[in-house]
Order: sequence, then C-alpha cells, then structure tokens
Amino acid sequence: MIFLRWASWLYRVVLRDRDYVTINLDESPVERCIARRRGWALQEERGARCPLHEGISTRESRSHVTLVSCITSLPELQPALPQMLIARDRGLNRREKDMLRAALRPMEWLPEQGGWVTAANIDLVLGRLRARVTEAVGPVELVLALDCATQHIGVAALRSLVRHKFIVLLVPAGLTWLLQPLDTHVFASFKRRLHFLQAAVRADALVGAMPPGGWLRCIELAVHEYFASRTWAAVFPANGLAADHADLRPRLRALVRGHDVTGREPPTAAAMERLVGRTGRDLTGPLLRRPLKLLAEGRPARPAGGDAAAAAEEVLGEPPPARHPLRRPRLLLR
Repeated sequence: MIFLRWASWLYRVVLRDRDYVTINLDESPVERCIARRRGWALQEERGARCPLHEGISTRESRSHVTLVSCITSLPELQPALPQMLIARDRGLNRREKDMLRAALRPMEWLPEQGGWVTAANIDLVLGRLRARVTEAVGPVELVLALDCATQHIGVAALRSLVRHKFIVLLVPAGLTWLLQPLDTHVFASFKRRLHFLQAAVRADALVGAMPPGGWLRCIELAVHEYFASRTWAAVFPANGLAADHADLRPRLRALVRGHDVTGREPPTAAAMERLVGRTGRDLTGPLLRRPLKLLAEGRPARPAGGDAAAAAEEVLGEPPPARHPLRRPRLLLR
C-alpha cells in the first residue's frame, strides 16, 4: 500500500500541473548462450560430428555482461531511451569491442566497466539516461521507478539522483515480481526471445557452436525488437504508476480491494524503512527533496492572517483530476 499511495501522491498532487514522463530502469545479466538442457532435433546428416545436446559450457555461457534496460510511459520516447550494455572489458576481444562501438541506438556500450551496475558507474548510467531524455523531449520532470537494490539507494546513487533532478519512486523490496514493469512484463519474454535467436544462430553452425560475435548480434536484434519497436505505456498504470488506480491489472486490484490507496501526503521515514526493508537509514531527505521542492513552488501564497491548516489542505487535500500521465510534450526525436 505504501508504494501505491506514494505513486498516487506524486502524480495527483506534485505533478498535476506539470509535464512529466515516467521511466522504469533496471538491470539484468545477459548470457552468451542460454542453456535450456534440451536436445537437438536433426533434420539432415552433417559431414562433421554433431553433438546430440546443446553442450553449453560455463565458459561459453558466462559473459560478465549486464543490460541496463529502460521503458517509459510515453510511447514516442521509447525508441530514444538508451539500452546500455555494461561488459567486463577483459572478457571481450577486439572484434567484439568493434561491434559494440558500431551498435545502433538504442543499444549503447559503456566501456571500461566491471560488467555490473555499481557505485562507481551509477552516475554514468543515470547521466546518460537524463541526457537522452532531454535530447528527445526537452526539460521535463522525470519520474524514475527503481527497485531497492544497494546500487540504486547507495550514497553515490542518491547524490546522482539529486544532481540529475530525478523524482524517484522505489519499488518495494521483494515485490519487484509484482510491481516493477520490467519484471512483470518485459524481462522474461525478452530472455525467451534472446534464447530463440541464439538457438537459431547455433543451429546454422556446423557443429552447433556460437560463431565469434554472434551472441552480440543476438542481443542487438532482441534489444531493437523489444525496446525500439514496441511501446510499454500500458504496463505503467497496470502496475500502479499512475494518477489513479482505475487501470490496475486484476491481480493488484484484488489485493487492494477494500483499502484506500489514494495518496494525500508523502511517505514518512518509518514507511520508507518498511518499503526498503532496511533499518537505520532515513531516505526521505534525498528521495523527497525534488517533489517537495516542486510542491513548494506550486503552493499558493497564504494570505496574511489566514488559516495555515486550510492552506495546507488546499495543496495536500483532494486535488482536481490529474491530466493524463501520458501527456505528450513537444518531441524532438531524430
């Protein structure tokens, strides 16, 4: 309930008169060859000796590569969002590095990294995302939905989020499978498609081995198909990232039935602790700094001698219906 009330407060109270977009960012490891422990169905005899099973070794599957994926509630912005590939440099040969440099957008390579999102490169990831959004739609408010992984709420990440003026919405720890759009609608089908492409490439090889650089080509094809050619706008209101919860998917609607999930105020420090699942850290300061600043800028001046409670109720009470969360600012897509 904390997450849904937080989202409702952001969209209905803080952002009701502003241009904004919502983005979900998350990372997922990518394997060179995804082993499914299935046998080959041979339709013809081959000159070379062909194994009857995939026989993918740990060395073949391990790539030390992470795909940082982004989806948005604004359909026209989706092709412009960067899908960043972070790879351990010493695990790549010269040909693979050349292929990564030549990759077409939205896939972008972040070189000289350790193969995972860490405190050392989180500012590079967030800065790249903010730059691409600004290029595409100009200076709009950017709501960023993140899970509670350590690299997302560490000191370096919080400083970067404040520096790049993100409005952060944290998905509760342990509930990303239920509430995070990338986990509920994208990653599983993306991995299935990637495995299909890898199997097709290996099936064309003489002995079923992945050709040099073939795994990168499969990733590029899957990224363009899932993140440049599709839109994921509908999954945001279905997961509660909207001004109201009328479009919640049936499973969530059943869980919140009988509960008031309308947000009228920001989450408290205790509520934030429960959401993150860790004690001893007050995250309300860095996470609520941007929305509270916007709320203060939009607060009407209180008349001299007026009632402070009435003025607060005017801002934090029942606001008028919010504009549609997919409100489209002027696009500059190239």
